Amino acid sequence: MVSSLKKILQFINNKQINYIVIGNGSNLIGSDADCDGVVLDLRRCGSEIHHDGAVFTVGAAVSLLTLARFSAERGYGGLSKLCGIPGQFGGVVTMNAGALGQEICTYVQELHGILAGHDWSWRPEPADWGYRHCRLPSGVVLTSVVLKLKEVVPEEENKLILSELRRRADVTPKGRSAGSVFRNPPGEFAGALLEQCGCKGLSVGNLHVSERHANWIVKEGEEPGHASDCRLLVEEMRRRVQERFGVLLENEWHWVNLRQNLLHELH
Repeated sequence: MVSSLKKILQFINNKQINYIVIGNGSNLIGSDADCDGVVLDLRRCGSEIHHDGAVFTVGAAVSLLTLARFSAERGYGGLSKLCGIPGQFGGVVTMNAGALGQEICTYVQELHGILAGHDWSWRPEPADWGYRHCRLPSGVVLTSVVLKLKEVVPEEENKLILSELRRRADVTPKGRSAGSVFRNPPGEFAGALLEQCGCKGLSVGNLHVSERHANWIVKEGEEPGHASDCRLLVEEMRRRVQERFGVLLENEWHWVNLRQNLLHELH
């Protein structure tokens, strides 16, 4: 799988073809416009897990929940607070995914991937991580992540995982969405600021801000939503908060063009 991906990336780089990489796409917004280029769909590229004691090597397509359950069965864990985050490890690491005061960087020891068509490895330092950020070189495609987990009692860890999944199901608005719209500004919660600005219920087209969570946009009905409508709604939410509180919210989503001419899905 990795060798096939490397060949594709070498070809793309040699031909100077524009490309984007997607995994689970849980915080990804497409575009209404066409463009030339290639989408690398890596949802099935790197789904294996290996471990030697507390050290786990995880493919970039593995989800947090899969690893949390896999490691708990073997007496290792610590990921229960993060297990409800829907991303795969490629995106989880790139965004330094976090929840309930915990971040994935706490456990990451080494990253492996492909850069400009060649094998790439990196051991990040604490300074290389930030809030929803990892200082990855531009153009790196992650293939696996090495983590060191802590020893746990399997039964207790599984209870924590189940509890977090139930909690997240209770607080997450129903419907199609790309997750939280904005990152929390320092010392504040984006959702609270947006709610105070009357953003709940705002709508453009078939997209609206959830009545349950002001930092959440949900699509109604079966018709596809338009990226242009989504941008208008996001900018109105941002404008209201900046106007009232002087805080410029930072979008947590990735905005990319998915209507490409060619799609490579790696099996």
